[in-house]
Amino acid sequence: MTTIPPVQRHLLVRIPVRTGRIVGFAGYYAWEFLKANAAVLTEILRPRPRATPAVIAVPLRCRRPVEIASMANLISLTPGTLTLEVALDPPTLYVHGMFAHDVDRFLADLRTMEDRLLAAMRPVDSERERR
Repeated sequence: MTTIPPVQRHLLVRIPVRTGRIVGFAGYYAWEFLKANAAVLTEILRPRPRATPAVIAVPLRCRRPVEIASMANLISLTPGTLTLEVALDPPTLYVHGMFAHDVDRFLADLRTMEDRLLAAMRPVDSERERR
């Protein structure tokens, strides 16, 4: 009977976990994208607009440039939201939201997206993942 060296055993755990996180994020974002499209379509077809636009500062936990750029781009790709400005110190995005009547909920949704993005982008068990 052969034993698996610790490094290989660690890879056998990390690869499926990381793949699952990436696939999970893709599914999550696809669902959010579809919901945002439906909300914008409903707003367009509605006789009386109900949009409550706002510009909101979103403090980030993203630290690396690729993480910040990915978050900013995902927000801008989602219908009804647009990243207006990126501040690097401290990392903050200024986001225009078409449906920001509940600012706390809007921020919570963006925080969820950031959490899932970081889980997909950062290595499993990394020190950065715990922050």
